Amino acid sequence: MILAKKLRVAAVCLALVSGAAAAESSAPPKQASPFKQWLYWSQPDDYLRYTNTDLTTVKQENINGFDVVWWRDPLTGNTYPQITSGYTANTRTQLNNVLNAAMYTMPSKKGYCSEDSIGKATHEFSLIWVSPRVVSYQIKEVLDCGAEGKQVLFSTQSIATENVKPLSIHDVLALSDTRPLPLIRNELAGFDRAVHQVLILRDWLEERFSERYPQCGYFFYVDEGNQWSDDVWALTPQGIRFYPASQDYDFHLRAVDNDDIRKTCRTEQVVVLPWSLLQANPGPLTKTVMP
Repeated sequence: MILAKKLRVAAVCLALVSGAAAAESSAPPKQASPFKQWLYWSQPDDYLRYTNTDLTTVKQENINGFDVVWWRDPLTGNTYPQITSGYTANTRTQLNNVLNAAMYTMPSKKGYCSEDSIGKATHEFSLIWVSPRVVSYQIKEVLDCGAEGKQVLFSTQSIATENVKPLSIHDVLALSDTRPLPLIRNELAGFDRAVHQVLILRDWLEERFSERYPQCGYFFYVDEGNQWSDDVWALTPQGIRFYPASQDYDFHLRAVDNDDIRKTCRTEQVVVLPWSLLQANPGPLTKTVMP
């Protein structure tokens, strides 16, 4: 009798758990935002946070002939894009899923304040370029550390639409290896080719930027803690934009003082190298992705 009662209780509990699981996994309605639908399939635990809320559209625009809808997340305040025209339906879905994934990871802070300052981060999602062959975006994080000041950190991605795969710098830019390799066997044993490639890129960028904007020579010099990065860059209609691995709040922002040189050196154009330079140093996909 007692055993039967326990079995009935267990059955009731199992039914309640099953019902709760079914409720938790209920698919979003068709009119739900693309992000909420993506969460349901990709991040079911976080999907539950949006049970009683959803993203709302805040803007529609046309970028280079492609319709784009911007959505706002009420839980984070962040906005992000979805491409609604152009490409095949399958390609568009894959591209938007990349943007959904980027939106999902955006709230995580990339910078760090000292132990005495927690810091408050804000994020801004921007489409840099939408073309038949490439979609590039950047996410800018401004981390306010109070009295310690502000940091600006960027994450970027350039995607080849042909296969919806991220492009590497080596796909679009091939540089000659002119830096001497370590000659001593012990040094060569610890040689890191990836680091060596970053140094090649750093030297090349400093030379190109200084040639184009000699008045900004001081601006392009970077020390060991502020190297140009080979994974933070974006293709643009004008060429390729590079970002330092780290920077202070003013680095990519237009200066507000009256110093004309300082203003020139703080504008975005000085960190964009034209397509002609990429054509002179082409990677295997340069001609495929260029306008």
